[in-house]
Amino acid sequence: MKIKFLLAGVGILMGWLWGKQRHQQPKSLRNAVTIITGGASGIGKATAHSFARQGATVIIADLNHQLTDELKQEFTSYDTVVEFIACDITSQEQRQALVNSVIEQHNQIDVLINNAGISKGGAFSTLSANTIDMILQVNLAGTIHLTQAILAIMQQQNHGHIVNVSSVNAMMPPPGEAIYSATKAGLNAFSDSLRREFGKTNINISVVMPALTRTEMLNNISETELRDHQLLMPGMSLDSPNTVASAILHAVQFNQREIICGGQSTEILTRMAQVRPSAMDWAFRYVINTEKFMKMLEKLGRTDLTQDRE
Repeated sequence: MKIKFLLAGVGILMGWLWGKQRHQQPKSLRNAVTIITGGASGIGKATAHSFARQGATVIIADLNHQLTDELKQEFTSYDTVVEFIACDITSQEQRQALVNSVIEQHNQIDVLINNAGISKGGAFSTLSANTIDMILQVNLAGTIHLTQAILAIMQQQNHGHIVNVSSVNAMMPPPGEAIYSATKAGLNAFSDSLRREFGKTNINISVVMPALTRTEMLNNISETELRDHQLLMPGMSLDSPNTVASAILHAVQFNQREIICGGQSTEILTRMAQVRPSAMDWAFRYVINTEKFMKMLEKLGRTDLTQDRE
């Protein structure tokens, strides 16, 4: 029995070392055809800038009303191709039109960044059926369907990289974000399964898990408010979209399995929550003011998710 445990430990250590040693030289992204869903704002837009600076061919896919002339003007200075394609990933027709357009223009898809996502915080009992369905469709079902379509192309090419932008909520789900957390946990499991399915190929799968990030939904909320309501605990950082974009870029250039954002304290808490989930239960029962916490989440969430779909 002891020998089995020893062998298992050695195997885990070798796997960790193997992961640390892979792709130490950054992979060039010059002319790499890169699709970024939800690429018109927040983390997606910052990621589009990050990849464009590397010389990648960037396709920003987002809802039609998000693809403004002002947005397009931001990318005119890059010495690379940046395209804008309207796509609601919950629509099978629009997903296929996106894939067809990119293949017609560029003949390949090298990188897919599944960044599109929505959330609505607050008590689970207050969520409408339409809101629940929309979060599930955008964050999980639409992402899975688009990934399947693009994976078929990557298999033909015998190369590709997929980055799923998840959330630390996938590993330590808080109260007030039951559906959002469920979709992100599903995205993590989806990624792990695909990574093992394609482990012997040249198709790589990464997960990047942002914590609280200074996107548009935080425009009217200060960091002090977030800390007062315990959404940001001591040592946790409020990241900028550029910080998360850098993590996504790093995941592709160095083929990282997963990256947890939000600072070292966030990563430690996230890992601990996986090992001892009962500690999270205890914290929200006795340490964190759950009602106050959820009120802030409700303030962060969109009031009407359906108005953002086209």
